[in-house]
Amino acid sequence: MEFEAETAICERDEGGFFQVGWALPGNEAEYILITLPETDDPADDEFFGHNHYVEVRDQAYGRYGGLAGLTVLNRHQVTLRLNYEIPDLDAEISVATGVPMSGEVLAQLRRAEALVGRAD
Repeated sequence: MEFEAETAICERDEGGFFQVGWALPGNEAEYILITLPETDDPADDEFFGHNHYVEVRDQAYGRYGGLAGLTVLNRHQVTLRLNYEIPDLDAEISVATGVPMSGEVLAQLRRAEALVGRAD
């Protein structure tokens, strides 16, 4: 499935976690949020043995280690592959942004791409 967003956000919280996401109002996904620890080597208990958390549409559809793949295609497009099912959504989700994603967003997405690839 392909979705369009105006842009992507990237925020770092006080707990040392980065959140990267897209608001997708008016469609089946509603939003996508990826949470990553600040370090590439998180303690096993931080993410229940996984190196990321992904949430689509609602917290009920969030999963630790929920990405089977993530590919940054360019400054405007990323493809996510979920390893679990969400009603009315495909496992592969492409997001295209109208505004180029910032360097900070791209840096965190590339970290996520490497972390998810390393988990295989």
